[in-house]
Amino acid sequence: MLADFALAHPDGKVYILGGGVEILKPPALPFVLPNVSFITKIEFTPAETGRARVLEIVPLDSDGRPLGPRARIDVMPLQSPEYPGLPVSVQFVLNIRDLAIDRAQSLAFAVLVDGHELASVPLHVIAPPRIN
Repeated sequence: MLADFALAHPDGKVYILGGGVEILKPPALPFVLPNVSFITKIEFTPAETGRARVLEIVPLDSDGRPLGPRARIDVMPLQSPEYPGLPVSVQFVLNIRDLAIDRAQSLAFAVLVDGHELASVPLHVIAPPRIN
């Protein structure tokens, strides 16, 4: 999910403002998006826990080129002794400041675990209307 702003809190909750962003209609292009937050939650089955994992978020333009560096986090999902046998979730929030957008296009935020793409979240940038 994309939002205007998000915070992953130590209490295990994610606080989201302006969530559900899918379409961006800038007043002019090129445009700098002051802030956008990418939020994901990945669930690991009990069989997938207990070993190191690498989570990555890769922002891409419509040509598949990176819009900046990959965001990477190393995690070790562990079973909860309180809830054995239940899946384990890992939440990831990436706050991106001053994202430069040069043209109308569909951006993508690819989610990778251990180098394998699990999902992709789009952000569609619509061209502003032409004034004659």
